[in-house]
Amino acid sequence: MTRTVEDASAHKTAGAIDIRTAQRYAVLLGTVGALAVLASHVALWGIPSPRKALEGLDWWMPFLVPLIALAAIPLHEGLHYVGFRVAGATREQIYLGVDPQVGPYCGCTAPLRLRGYIVAIILPVLVLGVLPWILGMITGRLALTAFSAIQVLLAGGDFLALRLAVGQPGNPWVQDTETGIGFEVLPEEPQGTATPRRTPP
Repeated sequence: MTRTVEDASAHKTAGAIDIRTAQRYAVLLGTVGALAVLASHVALWGIPSPRKALEGLDWWMPFLVPLIALAAIPLHEGLHYVGFRVAGATREQIYLGVDPQVGPYCGCTAPLRLRGYIVAIILPVLVLGVLPWILGMITGRLALTAFSAIQVLLAGGDFLALRLAVGQPGNPWVQDTETGIGFEVLPEEPQGTATPRRTPP
């Protein structure tokens, strides 16, 4: 993949982790997050009895919720796409694909401000993870909370990238890494690149 920065050797590698190490951390972060989501539901609503769980249409929950959650993976990557667009990248600078090691992914070759990059990272988990969790906590519907927990579990890599991002001082220019999870901090404002369409939040 071709970068949009003319001198890639000028990059200061920071905020990126190789894929194997990243996978271990991503699984840990996703698992902890998913357990926290489920624990919060149990703490507020208690553990549902088998009879209550089978009332109405709830009997299909253990089968359908995981399927819906897995089917939402393309939507997850699509929300990353939207986030990169909001951060200032053009359509040509964003790519989607499937990697044998990490599965579906969305990447961006455009230099972005760190805060805009963070928006692109967290948008899927806000929409697919936090929102269903809030609705599940309000309504007591375990299906919503379970869907949220699965989305949080699958977003372990995003949590890892977010952890790396919030550890950076200021709002530097960064670029999505092509070799792992995270980003590279650019030493200065990149030259020879398209100006972002809008100022990142």
